Amino acid sequence: SSSSSSSSSVDAAILSICCKWQGEWSTLSTHLQQDCDFVVIQCSHNCGQNFQRRLRQQHEDECTLRLVSCDHCQIGMILGDVEAHALTCEMIPTTCTSCNQPLPRAQLAHHRDNVCPEALVSCEYAVFGCLVKTPRRDMQPRHMQESRDAHMALMLRNMCSMQGHMVQLSSTIKDLEQNVLALQAQNAALKASVKKQPKYGTRVAVLEMKKTSDHPTFIMHGIQWELSIEKLPTGKVALGLWCRSDEIVTCDIAVSCSGKIYRGKGWRASNGSIGTLKEVVCKNPKAFLRECGWTLPLLLRVEISVFDISPPPPPPPSSAAEAAASDCSQGLLWGALAYNQNSPAAAQEGDEVQGEPSKLNEPMEHRLQQGMVANPTA
Repeated sequence: SSSSSSSSSVDAAILSICCKWQGEWSTLSTHLQQDCDFVVIQCSHNCGQNFQRRLRQQHEDECTLRLVSCDHCQIGMILGDVEAHALTCEMIPTTCTSCNQPLPRAQLAHHRDNVCPEALVSCEYAVFGCLVKTPRRDMQPRHMQESRDAHMALMLRNMCSMQGHMVQLSSTIKDLEQNVLALQAQNAALKASVKKQPKYGTRVAVLEMKKTSDHPTFIMHGIQWELSIEKLPTGKVALGLWCRSDEIVTCDIAVSCSGKIYRGKGWRASNGSIGTLKEVVCKNPKAFLRECGWTLPLLLRVEISVFDISPPPPPPPSSAAEAAASDCSQGLLWGALAYNQNSPAAAQEGDEVQGEPSKLNEPMEHRLQQGMVANPTA
């Protein structure tokens, strides 16, 4: 009897905690899926918790992933972020610490800086030296009226100080302007003193002229050059330098003879062009030597700096070509050299100021075969 009584009490306890639903067997599945309060379900907010359906409302009230909205700004968020949002919510009511006026947090800074009558503010004349700080309600008109004379004195003192600074600045500006002018002058002097560097370098050759009829030739910068003493159509006799290149050569020339240097800058030479180094009004080359004080054999040092070598221009129309040929046949001079009696020689024989090693000793035939110089007979 004792065992039967215990069994009946267990059944009663199970019945007391279990669903009391009764119905047809065909509707049991629907009841379990939709209505049974004792079926275990998962949280609809995906928090990972499992609980009986009858406890769903209790869980949702506590679920940290449940969507809620802020009571002050109505922004939506999950329940777990409510506390963090409360620290930054602009619409949460707060109180001004100076005047105790309640207002939203978003308006607190504007209220304190512009409206609050109890907030300490600086005088409008603080830029001139007024150090008074007083509640806003006392600043206007009390302080401004009581301190009017003091404010005027501060402004006058600042104006005097500014005048002194203006005088100092004016002096400083004048000094800077003078420094700028001096720097501009130095820059101009540097530009004038900086020599344009020759693109193809500077080469030196030493030649000997044993007779007035000699025409010493040499190769420099891949171009054939020739020295000669010629009678010009102008009635003068000149020591000339010929360029034997089809290309247009822009160069500076320096020729030393008997301790004197003859210079020419910015020459533009091409095939058959001649530049005069020394001109004398006389009858023949021998008279030229006497006038110059030169004696044979002549030792000539030639220094050529080539800045540019460009292709020859296209041939002009026939009439212009004939005129150019006529000018050349008449010995038209295309260059003039400055005579400097006291200038020392710039370099010794074989010196190279800039560029590739000199190839003065290579025979002319070898240079012609390599195409390094135009064939003057072609």
